[in-house]
Amino acid sequence: MIIIQDTREQTPFKFPDTVQIEVAGLETGDYSLKGFTDLVCIERKSVQDLVGCIGKGRERFERELRRMRGYRYKAVIVEGTLQKLSGGNWRGKILPQHVLGSIASWRIKYGIDFIYAGNAEYGAQETERLLRKFYDYCKDYARRFK
Repeated sequence: MIIIQDTREQTPFKFPDTVQIEVAGLETGDYSLKGFTDLVCIERKSVQDLVGCIGKGRERFERELRRMRGYRYKAVIVEGTLQKLSGGNWRGKILPQHVLGSIASWRIKYGIDFIYAGNAEYGAQETERLLRKFYDYCKDYARRFK
């Protein structure tokens, strides 16, 4: 299993040394799997980035979410907790109910998992876990048809 990290990822997740990483341009998302970039997509957001996607960056982010609809598995890993999002301690005038309401709407509208990882370390762990399970699922599925 080789994780593909998008070339535009500015502060990449730190994965264990045992995880193979290749940097390549991804059409959508920040992380995927080699050989499966059209099937699995993981987007990464800090709390401040996510809040920005509710405000000025909303149109651009929604275009990305629409592109994600076509993937077999797609998720947004949030480097914060639901409690932190509910607290609203960020720059800007966007209220917590707007953030949480937008996330709920996007989850329903686009069928995308939003996972509250807490921080970048746990976000990396969850990203690796999801990609590994997806990879194992695809290997098992392919084995059935051999």
